[in-house]
Amino acid sequence: MEDHKKIENRTCPNCYYPMSNKDTEYCSNCGQKYKTGRVTFWELISEAFSLLFNFDNKFFHTVGAIFIPGRLTKQFFKGKHKSYVHPVRVLLVSTLVMIFALNHNIDFNMNSGPADIYDGLKKEEWHRQKSLELDTLKNEVLKDFNQNTQVAKALDSLVTRAHLDELGEDSIRINKENIGFLIEDMVIAREDIFNLSDKEIVEKYKVENTFQQIVWQQTIRVMKRGDRLLPFLLGNILWLVVIMMPLFALVLRIFYIRRDFYYVEHLVFAMHAHSFAFMLLSLYTFYSQSVTGLTIGIVFMLTGVYVILSMKRFYAQTWTKTVGKFFIINLFYWMVFMGVLVITLLLSLALF
Repeated sequence: MEDHKKIENRTCPNCYYPMSNKDTEYCSNCGQKYKTGRVTFWELISEAFSLLFNFDNKFFHTVGAIFIPGRLTKQFFKGKHKSYVHPVRVLLVSTLVMIFALNHNIDFNMNSGPADIYDGLKKEEWHRQKSLELDTLKNEVLKDFNQNTQVAKALDSLVTRAHLDELGEDSIRINKENIGFLIEDMVIAREDIFNLSDKEIVEKYKVENTFQQIVWQQTIRVMKRGDRLLPFLLGNILWLVVIMMPLFALVLRIFYIRRDFYYVEHLVFAMHAHSFAFMLLSLYTFYSQSVTGLTIGIVFMLTGVYVILSMKRFYAQTWTKTVGKFFIINLFYWMVFMGVLVITLLLSLALF
């Protein structure tokens, strides 16, 4: 009897709504499952995954609909909001999956530029250290053999064959040819590159121009942490997407200004079109296990066909108008995209 009263008097910890016997699991007011407030580690992880990805029927309906050009956008503005995942979440998840796919399939070893120079310096420095160690060891061995000529020749031959006698120069010249940036020529001592920070190098070698100071500091950072540059740039793709969505929607709004569409309808169309492109790139990347010019070309071509079909279905104009507007909008899109991309890259490099 006491337990029964305890259940009857129980209230939802979220909204404080009284819970009756019928509401022993979930609150009839807010829908939250009754809990004391304490959760296990696995409950926390599963809830977080559910909130982000929500792999239920709604998710699979959304994935199925987005691969049919224009369908998802049409369904959304017919009022079927509960049947599909929200456009913002679709865009966010597809962007994160694409970043993950690219991050694990792009070769991050930079084959030229600052990072390649630094890699070469590290290898040369290793050879220098081994050469010095071997030289010390050789002198000790010669002492043991009373400076025997034959032993000395054998040791010299060993050093030569191992290429450990090539110490290289004590300094290195860095210029536009081997870096590719708008920098002034500079000769830097090897030990300074390894032992000094980017700011200390700029101060020691008296780089006075403010622009050159910034460029040199970033160049040295890229030299020392080149393997982290591309993952860092990929991590900023999300910002590029966030900026591009309203701009692309604005372009659509301008070209369809005579049609009875709200700006938000163009925005949702833009989100769904980009989500498709990101999903397609992710699938192709996972399948091919690499990202090449061919991969990008195929994705661009299929996305172009998809957007034309989506525009025809959603905006319901003639094929002539749809295809014509697609090519003009596509031109404007790439002009805007390249501008935003350059700004994003410059800001990323400045913050790297």
